Amino acid sequence: MENEQVQLKVRFRRTHRKSRLGCGNCKRRRVKCDEKKPMCTNCIQHSIDCDYQLSASRSPSRDSTTSQPQRFRFRQSKYQSQICQLSHEQSGSTIRSQGVQCDLTRSVEHDSGSGESISPADLYLFHHFVTSTYRTFAGEEGHAVWQVYVPRWGFSFPSIMHLLLTLSALHLAVLNQTNRDENIKKADEHFTFGVRSVTASLALHSLTSENCQQIYISAVMICFAYFARGPRAGEYLVFNAKGKSEWLVLLRGVRAILEQKQSEIFTGVLAPTEKKRPEEVPNHELDNELALHVHHLQHVRATVMAEVPAVRDLYSKVMDDLIRSFQGVYRERKAGSPPCEFMPFTMGWTFRLSEAMVERLEDREPLALVILAHWAILLRMDFTFHPGVNGSSPWVEFYPYNPSLSAGYAFMAIFGILTVVHFVLMIPYRAAYFIPFVLGGVCETFGYHGRARSHDHRTEIGPWAQQQLLLLCAPPLLSATIYMTLSRLLRSLNAEEHSPIRPKRLTILFVLNDIICLLTQLVGAGLPVTGDPDVIRIGNKAVLAGLIFSLFVFGWFLWIAAKAQRRLGVHPTPLLMDDSLCDRWKLYMGMLYVVSGCMMVRNLVRTVEFGSPKGADIRTREVYIYLFDAALMATGMGLWVVWHPGRLIKRACTVRKGMESGVELLGGK
Repeated sequence: MENEQVQLKVRFRRTHRKSRLGCGNCKRRRVKCDEKKPMCTNCIQHSIDCDYQLSASRSPSRDSTTSQPQRFRFRQSKYQSQICQLSHEQSGSTIRSQGVQCDLTRSVEHDSGSGESISPADLYLFHHFVTSTYRTFAGEEGHAVWQVYVPRWGFSFPSIMHLLLTLSALHLAVLNQTNRDENIKKADEHFTFGVRSVTASLALHSLTSENCQQIYISAVMICFAYFARGPRAGEYLVFNAKGKSEWLVLLRGVRAILEQKQSEIFTGVLAPTEKKRPEEVPNHELDNELALHVHHLQHVRATVMAEVPAVRDLYSKVMDDLIRSFQGVYRERKAGSPPCEFMPFTMGWTFRLSEAMVERLEDREPLALVILAHWAILLRMDFTFHPGVNGSSPWVEFYPYNPSLSAGYAFMAIFGILTVVHFVLMIPYRAAYFIPFVLGGVCETFGYHGRARSHDHRTEIGPWAQQQLLLLCAPPLLSATIYMTLSRLLRSLNAEEHSPIRPKRLTILFVLNDIICLLTQLVGAGLPVTGDPDVIRIGNKAVLAGLIFSLFVFGWFLWIAAKAQRRLGVHPTPLLMDDSLCDRWKLYMGMLYVVSGCMMVRNLVRTVEFGSPKGADIRTREVYIYLFDAALMATGMGLWVVWHPGRLIKRACTVRKGMESGVELLGGK
């Protein structure tokens, strides 16, 4: 019996089969490898290259003991395999640029144990292109081509990928001045490979129906990149001080491609679509500006005709084409189109220049240079090739007019003087509640200083942001003093019971509402500083909501003030029996209504402005800003300089103290 129990207690140890043949990836991760070949399950699940697969592809003569330790490597994507296959079919040899990291056609280098693919830096450039840069080349109708199809072609056509990264790097060089040199270096590296790849394709006469669209897009992107890189020494775009212009040679290359395969290029994705034309909004300033340009161009045309009658036809065609280009650009501006829509008119003029005209420019003939100088005016309007020139992506037109320099400085001086006067009056009247009023005056002063600066810096975001933020934040600060003034007037006249809301609560309630209006407009005015058109639209809606809310609050405030005055007129307080206050308090209440009315009219007009569509008359004419904003704000501040509420409050306190001491006071100031 005991022997049977002993036998039951004895347990045999289960045999363990320890294997050292697992793949290197599982060993490093310290997990069990199932040793399935050609790839273990763990490597398949994590999409990394398994050592079993790599060992099968190695040369039999290679000594495994001398191999270097390998890193985790992601499996080759289907795009890379397609590109490698395409590259072998084209020429059998790959053209690479030194220093370029995104050579997608390069095969895995087993000697070093690590494959090469697109780098994180280039992935960042690619991401920036498909999220931001693409919008700078065309309007909304062409966004799909540049955001979807061009990047997709880049995976099968390496030159497009490198030129895409070139344009993205140049865009970042403009947006981020800190890393400008680094981004330009990346752009130059990718540009070198892109140009060589396209040149090799054209040299092999490989322009076919299958790749003509890709080669055409590559040539266009080369032109874009060359232009975006900026002018070189001695380069004048259409001609060069040392000979032929590289830009013009590239443009002629695009023309040559179009002459061969135009009918096949503009099919499918690149097929012309009927553009949805926005409705043109009447704009007198733009009409006058265009008429002035056309007048100058016609004067130049007449001068050229008289100076060189031998080549009259040549210059006549060039000038007529230039006038039509001006008319096309201004037509797009009146419709509110983004500047990238100006490109067919701006660049189209250089594209259509005849060889005879180009030769005259290369010879630096004075009349030809005069014509080119007038075309440069169009180039100044078209910021397509310099995306984010004003700190935005894509380019944003801050002003549909040129801000007035004289009006800006005039109102800056007016508000500056009024602000100083109110600051001085705070001392004798002990009017600490006028501190927001003074701060509002400071905002108005520096706001119109920003508008004056914008006259010479119309496309810079700094002056525009200065005036936008300060001019929208000034009225809520002025309103805070208006709300506190009513409360102090009622308390000084011992009329607290006549107010529908207790004066102390009245101040807190309306100042809180005013803070909400201030924060709403501050956020709404600050969002456009990003320069993003979508963010600008959100900011405009926020400002519009703040303006509408302020109108509601002001209407409620005036109703409370009118009701308190009516009750005070029916049941006057003992203080109002004094000759110095019996009629004067009505005058100061009237001034409160007038100042509040100026504020309400201003808010109403700005509400209509922000609620109107782009191109509306109220948004395209600067006179409305100065008439219904600057003038009304200055009027309100000026009225309270003459009829300062502190004067009535100080007199009421004196009368009250006299009545309390039993001393009879005579009327007077």
